[in-house]
Amino acid sequence: MFDRQSVRDHLARLIAQAMYMEENELVETELFSNFGLESLTLAKIVTKINQEYHVSIQPRDVLKHQTLRDASEFVFQELSRQHGQSGGTP
Repeated sequence: MFDRQSVRDHLARLIAQAMYMEENELVETELFSNFGLESLTLAKIVTKINQEYHVSIQPRDVLKHQTLRDASEFVFQELSRQHGQSGGTP
């Protein structure tokens, strides 16, 4: 099951793990580049999201959304669109 908050939390967890940070160190409105997240790492995170949620999101599309808040909203919208629902089980 997914909703906005679960997608945001999952993305925060993946980013924190990739950056060797604690989730509470991530600020929703801070640019990814400010805490060292580069495009290759974000591409790996998007690959995990695609595998776990059974969707096809392009890393280049997520790169347009440079904060946790914006990226998680984009991912949520894509999950909903690709699964034909407004939130629920993938």
